[in-house]
This record gives sequence, C-alpha cells and structure tokens, in this order.
Amino acid sequence: MKKFLLLTFLFFIVAGFYAETVYVKISQAELKDKPAGKKTATILKGAELQKVYETGEWTKVILEGWIKKNELSKIKPRSSVNTATGIPLSFKILEAHSLENKSQVKVEITNISSKTITSAQVVCKALDGSGNIMTERSAYVVFPNQEPLKPQETKVSTFILDVEFPLVNSFAMRIGKVKFEE
Repeated sequence: MKKFLLLTFLFFIVAGFYAETVYVKISQAELKDKPAGKKTATILKGAELQKVYETGEWTKVILEGWIKKNELSKIKPRSSVNTATGIPLSFKILEAHSLENKSQVKVEITNISSKTITSAQVVCKALDGSGNIMTERSAYVVFPNQEPLKPQETKVSTFILDVEFPLVNSFAMRIGKVKFEE
C-alpha cells in the first residue's frame, strides 16, 4: 500500500512538471471519469486546465477527468466569464443554523462574469465529516423572466436542507444551469 501511495504521489509530482496549460474553447465541456466514460462535471468556456497527456481523441487533465481533445485550445478563448476558473458565480456562506429538524443556509451569490445572468440554478449540498453528500437542494437563484443579475451584482439566497444541522460537517455550493443575456 505504501508503494502505491508513493508511486501515485510521484506521478502527480512528475505530471505537474510536464503539465501543459490548456483552455476549454467551447461553451461547456463535459469532464469524464475516463475516455467516453461517465460525466463527472461540466467545465465552462475559458476554464484553465493542466493537460497531463493525450490518448486518441481524449486529453487527461489534472482535474482527474477527461475532455475531448477538440474541445481544448492552447490559446485562451474570449469568454463571457472573467475568471481563470471559468465560473460565472461566486458563493459566500453567510450563516448556517438549525431550523426545526432541518438546516438553513444563507448564501451570498455574486455574478463575477462580464455578462448579465438572466437565469441561474445552483445546488447547495450538506456534507458529512468524510465529505460525503448527506443531502442537496437545487434552486433557481436568478429566475427566468425576472430581474437579472448584472456583472458584479450580489444577491442573497436561502436554502433549507432535509438534514439535522448538528449532523452536518460543512456545506458546498455547485453551479447548475446558467443563462446569459444575449
């Protein structure tokens, strides 16, 4: 077991030295667990990734997933998102507390893109001490056909999760669907 851990550690050290920076060049690229495998995440246009190696039409990135080679570029494309991570929203958990036998989480959400967001759905997750998801709640924080969220604008949303607050170790936020003003 120690040999395996040492080899894994050395692989990531060596991979870090030989990694090449690439950028997602399409609006959304699917991160896979292996070539043509299960989707593990969606990476937005402009996201900076470290390429470890290629095989066929697939590129291994340090995020521990696979993206089709034709969805990447060595040159950063123009993007509506103005961060190196390619994420249009930032989250700050303002408070979390017990609400009867549930957990209530108040979150500050900021549009960090350069475009107005007309619709945004996010997921709030309650995690146990091992980082496992106990429960999650998906909700619109910017509703379609209502007041949009302009660049650098902030709003506060509240999530109520079906898990007793004392059992939760931490909370995590994930972006779902986001639409920008045309």
